[in-house]
Amino acid sequence: MKSKEGSALEIREQTLYASCVLFNFFIMTYHTVSVESFDPPIQLNKQIRDMWLDALVSGVYSQCTGLLHDPDDAGFCCLGVLCDIHVRNAPVRKRYKWIPDWRSSGATYGGCDQLPPERVREYAYIDAYDIRVLRFQSILAEMNDDGFTFDDIAAYIEKNTIGVEVTYE
Repeated sequence: MKSKEGSALEIREQTLYASCVLFNFFIMTYHTVSVESFDPPIQLNKQIRDMWLDALVSGVYSQCTGLLHDPDDAGFCCLGVLCDIHVRNAPVRKRYKWIPDWRSSGATYGGCDQLPPERVREYAYIDAYDIRVLRFQSILAEMNDDGFTFDDIAAYIEKNTIGVEVTYE
């Protein structure tokens, strides 16, 4: 037999759960991301930009939110897809490995679980340390977590970036 206190606790937990569900519904339904345009466009390594755009619209990657990569459901954030391209294509000595992270139930890449590490920015962006690149990545993370599809995000990337041919000597 349950005590009255236990029943009251169960009711509070159910009320809190219902409040969270309603809040999440409100956020996903009514919250819009401030999606700004970049003029001049962000410069990306053309080859990497093309691989990233192709990967986002390919249907190969399933989308997750809040993390670069969720190994439990094999999901990726749009920026996690960029990190995965780095895993598969960067010179071996510059790659990281996806490491399970017990704190977030996701995986980290280069010690990062929400935005790409410095090495990925240096790999993909022409000016990796431009403050606009950090803002661009933040917008992409917000778009990803606020319900934009990979197709929507790829269109945004295509509109706000240009590919620059890079030659290594």
